[in-house]
This record gives sequence, C-alpha cells and structure tokens, in this order.
Amino acid sequence: MQTARRSPDSVERDGGPKPHLVRIAKLTFDRRLTDAAGGNLSMRHDDRALVTPRYAGSRYQWDLAVEQICEVDFEGNLLAGAGETSREISVHLAAYRHFPEIGAVIHAHPFHVQGFVYAGKSIPATNEYTDKFGEIGYVAGDAVSHTDAYGESVATAIATRRDELAKHPLAFLLPWHGMVVVADTLAAAFDTLERVDASARNVIHAAMLPQDRRDA
Repeated sequence: MQTARRSPDSVERDGGPKPHLVRIAKLTFDRRLTDAAGGNLSMRHDDRALVTPRYAGSRYQWDLAVEQICEVDFEGNLLAGAGETSREISVHLAAYRHFPEIGAVIHAHPFHVQGFVYAGKSIPATNEYTDKFGEIGYVAGDAVSHTDAYGESVATAIATRRDELAKHPLAFLLPWHGMVVVADTLAAAFDTLERVDASARNVIHAAMLPQDRRDA
C-alpha cells in the first residue's frame, strides 16, 4: 500500500526559518498589516530568536534579504545577522522568556486597527472566524515603548490569558502605538493579525451604512 506523503509546512516550503520570516514580513507590509514607520516580526528558533531588523520599513520597505535577519539570544545579545536589532525587541524577548509555548511574535501597525488605537477603542469580534479571539483590548500600564518594562507589561497581559494559548493565538492593542500578536507559529500569528484587522475594517464599514429605517 502506498503511503501518502506529508505536505511540507510553510517553513519547509519557504526553505527554512529565515526565508520564511522574510516572506511573511513582506506579505505583512504588502497587505497593509504594518507600515513603513515600524513593526517587527520574530520566530523562536532553538535557543534563540530570529528577528526582523531595525529600519525594515523606513529604509527597506520590508523588502529584506535573509542576511539581514538578526539572530539574538533571549537576553537580546546579537549572535548573527547583518541587521541592527529593533528597538521593540523587548516585547519579543519577554514573550519568549516567559512562555516557552510561544513560537512567534508580530508587532505591527495594521491599517484599520490604527484608527482604533488612536481613538482608544477596543475591537470586537465581528464574525464566526474572529469569535474565538474575543474583544481585542489594551495592554495595561504606562510603560514607555522601547524599554524592558514595556516588554514585561506585554508579558503580564499574556499571562492573564495564558490558558487560551493552547487553543489559539492572542492579540493585544498597544496604547497610542499599534498591536501585538503571539502564537505558536509565524503563520498563525499572521493569520490572526489579518483577522483582527478585518474586524476593525468591518466595524468602520458598518458605521458607514445607512441606519435601518425599521430601527428609526
């Protein structure tokens, strides 16, 4: 009897972790799930993290080379890579240090989500495929971005919902900043990022629709 061949996962198909990270980073920008101003993506890889470099958007428009991907230990020491580490690396490292089940982190500035961040509003689930995430709320606290305390505040938010990580990724809004998603894989983090941005878009579009006259 012929045995069915296992389909390669997305990391294998892309040729390894670094090419996979490069592809998903560009896709994130192309789909307006982050912007040239910033954002960063990372993957856990054995005893280190692979992280997109600083200035990925503003200088390279997210068109990165594999050689630019930074390899860092979980204390933030650069081990390999031609790029400079992002100022937001503390968010990624805190997630990896505290939660071994987390395999990927995306910090981004999604096109539709940013309006909610500006207004300080949370994002509700808007359909069956976002129900599981619940309402997307904010990381609490007043820690300053680009600091270790900022990363720890994100870790605290994750800890309150850690039991959900076995079921699905987690997403949080960052006050006056953007959004962060943590997941077991980078593909799952990307998928969640797009779903939440779709919910933000749905809320905005629904508000533009004329009021049902039956409810007037």
